[in-house]
Amino acid sequence: MDNLIVYVVDFVGGEYVVDRLSDCTSD
Repeated sequence: MDNLIVYVVDFVGGEYVVDRLSDCTSD
C-alpha cells in the first residue's frame, strides 16, 4: 500500500476539481 493514490473528483460550480491524495503525503 505504499503507492496508494486516491483520486477524488468533486463537481464544484460546474467545474471538475480533481484532488490527488496520497497516504504518504500529509499536509
